[in-house]
Amino acid sequence: MPFFRDFALSIQLPLPYNPADSITEQIASSFQNSLTNLKTTYLDSYLLHSPCRTLEQTLEAWRALIALQNEGKVRMIGICNAYDVSLLHALSRERQVQAVQNRWYEENDWDASVHSYCRANDVMYQSFWTLTGSPSLLTHPTLLELAAAAACTPAQVVYKIAQLEGIVPLSGTTSTLHMQQDITVNEIELPAESNAKLGVVRNFIWG
Repeated sequence: MPFFRDFALSIQLPLPYNPADSITEQIASSFQNSLTNLKTTYLDSYLLHSPCRTLEQTLEAWRALIALQNEGKVRMIGICNAYDVSLLHALSRERQVQAVQNRWYEENDWDASVHSYCRANDVMYQSFWTLTGSPSLLTHPTLLELAAAAACTPAQVVYKIAQLEGIVPLSGTTSTLHMQQDITVNEIELPAESNAKLGVVRNFIWG
């Protein structure tokens, strides 16, 4: 699976829309700004940054994304920071959510319910904060053993395990070395005798 580079600019930029406009108009303005900034005529993936204050507002935003997809301007639509499965059900009654981008890390119990929903409904689950938010996983003795056996870094093993769990981990690094390591995760093969160790790590994650 591919990795996506995702990071926030530290400088303050003006909003790509007028907050006085309707949600539908805000999305249209923001979308056009994205096309201009990226110098393209369409987007492979377009996700709501988070749910709106109310379900009605979120549905209005979702319908605006559906319209863009219907026009062929967006190939895949989804939502970020959505930790309530009932919200995903509500959106999918309008159109199936195709991608969810959430924090997958220790303190939110690995977002188990949303991850399970995505696997059951063929939704791409993209994770962020996976390394920064999971110090106990990165230093788990069994995970370190897996890294040694595969001659790679503990971070690479975390990403490989994420992939094995049907997750696309997002790499937010600005380090060229780390990005190269992240990309090569696709090529890492854990030794066959690692299955028992993988089971230990999976049990640590999912319980």
